[in-house]
Amino acid sequence: MAAQYVLSRRHDAPRWQRQKSKAGIVDIEVRGNDEERRIAIRRSPPVIGREVNDRERLAVLDPTAARYLSPGDRQRLVRAYEVARATGTPLSTWQRRPHPLSPYRFFTILLMPPRHRLYATCDARFVRMIEANALSEAAALARRGLDPDLPAMKAVGLSELLRYLHGEMPLEAAIAAAQRATRQYAKRQTTWFRHQTAPDLTLVEQFSQGLLRSSLRFVRESVLTG
Repeated sequence: MAAQYVLSRRHDAPRWQRQKSKAGIVDIEVRGNDEERRIAIRRSPPVIGREVNDRERLAVLDPTAARYLSPGDRQRLVRAYEVARATGTPLSTWQRRPHPLSPYRFFTILLMPPRHRLYATCDARFVRMIEANALSEAAALARRGLDPDLPAMKAVGLSELLRYLHGEMPLEAAIAAAQRATRQYAKRQTTWFRHQTAPDLTLVEQFSQGLLRSSLRFVRESVLTG
């Protein structure tokens, strides 16, 4: 899939204080034991992320986040709820605050192969996963009776394999559907990279040893001359 690698080095000159990535990391001050609070929220009966009423509960603490987050995006809804509960400040407010400039300059390498080759690689990779006993792994997860909202149960391609194991579709259809889901995930990744990063180096080819050498050469030049 498309991928992004970040190289950083410390530098104090003003020109190093420009972060080229549009997607930043927010420093959040947490009151009390954040881990205990997170566990309590996630173990409590579902109050957000499954129904419209749950989203409305988030709106009480963070109306801005409740407006732009999808009702089905439970992971982000839960995180926004956790931040508001833990800090007393909505996540949307944290994100709008000015942040101190980083003493590091980030060099970004973006691997962005042609889409048709990327999709072919996704399809072939899923076939190799089937050959490497992915069905047995899916069956083992199914036997554990895990909460479907857990991240492990949302792995790309898992739901399609579970449908096959439950007799809901033929294996060939399950594989095709899982490959399609993988391609869609790859497309979302490339869209995110395109809009959220400003890479110093973009490599528009499939990964190879030659491409790796080019990347390492760029890294060495950035460290030594940046």
